[in-house]
Amino acid sequence: MKRVLSAAVFLPVFWVIVKKFHPGVYEILVTVTALLALRELYRLAAARGHRCHRFLGALVAVLFMASFAFAEFDIRYAIALGLIALPLASLWRGGDWGSALADIGTTFFIATFIGVLFGYLIDLRIINDLPKGDETGSDLVFLLFFVVWSSDTAAYYVGTTFGRRPLAPRVSPKKTVEGAVGGVAGALLAGFVAKAWFINRLSVIDCVILSRC
Repeated sequence: MKRVLSAAVFLPVFWVIVKKFHPGVYEILVTVTALLALRELYRLAAARGHRCHRFLGALVAVLFMASFAFAEFDIRYAIALGLIALPLASLWRGGDWGSALADIGTTFFIATFIGVLFGYLIDLRIINDLPKGDETGSDLVFLLFFVVWSSDTAAYYVGTTFGRRPLAPRVSPKKTVEGAVGGVAGALLAGFVAKAWFINRLSVIDCVILSRC
């Protein structure tokens, strides 16, 4: 029930942020969320023994996102910073060079992973030249989260109610095959709801593809 209540409260708030507020508000929200995700991944890397350059990694990730938000900002700035500053920081820190190479690679990969993927969330919002219809990038953003939240909620409730067969016990012991099927069904239903509600250009095939992503 908590997930349903959270979605019932958060979805309207998110819709207002995406549709009614200045795009900069959404971009700040995405950036803050990206930095929180970055911190979590660096924490997991530290638990595996990596000494990541967290500040430089955060800066690289922000530069990656900036290259999506601003057309005049070249993505090569982020790449150059990562390839130049991270080895220099490792030299300054000292220690075993073999471990330092692993730390550099881990830092840069996580920063790129977060920066590029969250950068696409920013890029999706600013699309304003869709080929047909009245939909905008903000509609695509809300569609994405609407489908994901619906799928996640359906997977959780179907899995906890009917789940019997583990899906990937070594990766996530509580995930079940039944929950995965429920998630696909929830995403499919969300796609059809979105088609009827706010993004009419979706075809039946589009809704099916969304349920499989």
